[in-house]
Amino acid sequence: MTFTQQFVNKFIILVDIKNVYTLTELKKLLINAYNDTILENKTKCKRKPTPYNIFVKKHYPILHKKNPFLNRGLIMRQCGIMWRTAKCEGVNAFEWDFYS
Repeated sequence: MTFTQQFVNKFIILVDIKNVYTLTELKKLLINAYNDTILENKTKCKRKPTPYNIFVKKHYPILHKKNPFLNRGLIMRQCGIMWRTAKCEGVNAFEWDFYS
C-alpha cells in the first residue's frame, strides 16, 4: 500500500460523517492522519542488501580510486559488467580477481 493510500485510509477513519467540522478541525484531523502515517512508515525495517548491493559497495571505491576520471554512471556500469561477467563464467563474484 502506498503512503498516500495509508494516509487517506487513516483520515477516513478519523472523520465522523455525522459531524460538521470547521476548517481548523479538518486541518487537525489531516495533520494527525499524516503524522500517524509517517510514524508507521519510519518504524518499518530496512530490507537486507542483496548480493549485488554488497558487491557494488565493495568494488565501487576500488574502481573510483583506480579511475578517478570516470563519473559515477560509468563506474556503476563497470560494476554491472563485472557482476555479469562473474555470473556468466559461473564463479563467485566476491572471489574473482577483477584487477589482475
